[in-house]
Amino acid sequence: MPVHIFTLFCIVLTACFFFVFRQEKITELLAALFKQATPREAAVIAYLSLGSLNPPYIGTQFNFAEKGLLKIIAHLLDVSPETVKHKAHTLGDLGMVVEQGKWAGGADIVSVIDVERVLLGFLEISGTGSQEIKEHTIIKILRAVDPLSAKYIVRMMQGKLRLGFSDMTLLDAFSWMETGDKSIRKDLEAAYNISADIGLIIQTLKSDGLKAIQHMSITPGIPILPAAAERLQDAAAIIKKIGPCVAQPKLDGFRLQVHIDNQHKKPVMRFFSRNLLDMSHMFPDLIESLKDLDVKALVAEGEAICVDVQTGSFLPFQ
Repeated sequence: MPVHIFTLFCIVLTACFFFVFRQEKITELLAALFKQATPREAAVIAYLSLGSLNPPYIGTQFNFAEKGLLKIIAHLLDVSPETVKHKAHTLGDLGMVVEQGKWAGGADIVSVIDVERVLLGFLEISGTGSQEIKEHTIIKILRAVDPLSAKYIVRMMQGKLRLGFSDMTLLDAFSWMETGDKSIRKDLEAAYNISADIGLIIQTLKSDGLKAIQHMSITPGIPILPAAAERLQDAAAIIKKIGPCVAQPKLDGFRLQVHIDNQHKKPVMRFFSRNLLDMSHMFPDLIESLKDLDVKALVAEGEAICVDVQTGSFLPFQ
């Protein structure tokens, strides 16, 4: 019986822990995994590798209390919640407890796409009786996979899927998958800089090849990766390095990336922080100010600053 791609993904994650100081080996393991995956599977694996179901600008919050997980794992292993809690303290975390389970895994949920679908569905559960529905959903998915895979699902739900590599490691792996070396890493990073969605990068590469990566452009709604400023000794050194430029005073505000897309039936407006988090809900005043801009699409960056309407002066950030 062939090993399914989700199980293989979990095996690779486990193997990566043994090569924590050998980055090249981790890159090779991930590259081999991405090579076997379909474009969509590769995108999901990329997100899961960074401990989420989505890119950072969408985010994933399970908001499921540890008490509920203790109950679920106790039911799964046929022990008391107190026993699970004690084992977690001894072994290190709830994922390690689940890994000690003896079930074989079923056939109801077997693909990485199915795992994603069930967990995304879990995020939408709300209303009367939602706690029981959530518990039943998690028990079902944990039983459907093997104990090793269940360990990583539990850690993901707790926000503790720390694997020791970053999105830059994944870009190396994408290049290695395609060419057997890091020769296209520069192209991949350039695409990722203007479209900070790691799943989209690998899905595009596998579906449409390197040329599609090289022709990727800014997309309203997908944040651009912010570049960190480099310090130089004085203004003259800056001009010498970058040439003629415009200099502005540093304003004490909240750095925002503004995305407006009026090309659809329902216009979209998003504000992203420097950490690529969607902060749109925090700035209703900005939405009101920008909603009537006569543009088809716009991506801009700047400081969101409070102004005293009586005096016209800027207010302190705090």
